[in-house]
Amino acid sequence: MSINGIGSGRGATTPQTVRSPDVEETRQPQPRTANSTPRTGMPTTSAFEKPQADYRKLGAPEPGPLESIGKAVADAVKAAAAAVVQAAEDAKRLQDIKDTLKDSPTGAAAVKYLEDKNIKVEFANGGGSYWDGNKIVIDRTRPVDRNALTLVHEINHAKASIDGPKADIVKDTRADYVTKMLDEEVRGTVDSIKAKNELVASGKTITATYPLEAKYNEAYKKGVEDAKKANPKATAAELKAAGEKAGYDRVLKGFQDGEVTTSTTGVKYPDYYGSAWDRAHPK
Repeated sequence: MSINGIGSGRGATTPQTVRSPDVEETRQPQPRTANSTPRTGMPTTSAFEKPQADYRKLGAPEPGPLESIGKAVADAVKAAAAAVVQAAEDAKRLQDIKDTLKDSPTGAAAVKYLEDKNIKVEFANGGGSYWDGNKIVIDRTRPVDRNALTLVHEINHAKASIDGPKADIVKDTRADYVTKMLDEEVRGTVDSIKAKNELVASGKTITATYPLEAKYNEAYKKGVEDAKKANPKATAAELKAAGEKAGYDRVLKGFQDGEVTTSTTGVKYPDYYGSAWDRAHPK
């Protein structure tokens, strides 16, 4: 699922894989099943059987077994070659993403965690970006700067799964489960916003935007100003902490109030996670 919102897969502890913020959910076509009982007057050939060409009418000899095998081998070689090319392109894209994040302390720390934990990253054409409990999947159709911010977000989800605090849909109370899931979403969102701010401050041009980015920055600024007024002798570290807390609280409010919603259902995140808990605890 995407955000109109943000999210990630949580394995057994969540109802489904939740997508990253800017990607439309894609519906997979349902498989068609052949009707095994023929209707009156209808041919009895299975719906999945292809009609055989009459090569004599086409004026061409019917392909022999060696020709058919040769075509199959050629197709397999072509597919293998395409896979090798795609793997090389994906490896370059991942390195470009890592290089982009080097100038962001938040981004660099996320990449270090990714590498230290040997977390696998795969790419796909569309379908969203997400953590599925074992690997991170990134939508390669998005620009590299968007992929970079998304990777930071998904690494936060991976970190929650590996290090905790991890929401447990079975053991947690409903309120605790919703609170933990919201915290994970908000921290991932905030990390991506912080990474973008740090990259822009370093001189990089980042065109991607994140949900509630402007609200976070406004709240951060006001939090610093309020801290200065309350304590004119506050240190830079104390002011930064005050700003980050104000920013976090503002993003959390956005998730709670429905400023961002799930893309698949359009509901507020507390309702989405609450409904998931309800399904796991039928009365």
